[in-house]
Amino acid sequence: MTTGVTSPAPLTTTPVSDHVPGRRFGLLRAGVTSGTVAAIITTAMVVAARAAGVRVDIQHQPIPLGGFPQLTIVAAILGATIARMLATRAARPRHTFNRTAATLTAISLVPAAALPTETGSKLVLVCTHLVAAAIIIPRLSGHLPATAKQALENNNVPASLA
Repeated sequence: MTTGVTSPAPLTTTPVSDHVPGRRFGLLRAGVTSGTVAAIITTAMVVAARAAGVRVDIQHQPIPLGGFPQLTIVAAILGATIARMLATRAARPRHTFNRTAATLTAISLVPAAALPTETGSKLVLVCTHLVAAAIIIPRLSGHLPATAKQALENNNVPASLA
């Protein structure tokens, strides 16, 4: 009769990495979630401004309230797309994304500030842009590696680009 004693399994070591299964969609998920949060907050800002008597309009035509969340989420998804492209192509993805996002945010302020509308309306539009950027950009940036080397080490780059 056998005793059923087995030897322990040999110990193996595996390299530790930051790779998370499903990370491929991490930037898109971060873009959608941060965009949704930003959309809710910017829409609430516009509602509060209108309740306070500020006309948020363009050439005396009110801006539809639904336009704020739509464009905010679209901008967040575009930001996630840019971040993903930079993650695979830039030597310093996080730094490059932050500079690109800051530049695009500054450019987005120009039409809002230049509109032929009341100062209060301009101020609300500029503030909504800045608040959305302050919510979305850090969230996306946090998903990017500091360097391309770090991305390769952490398996955050598609195998076809490695």
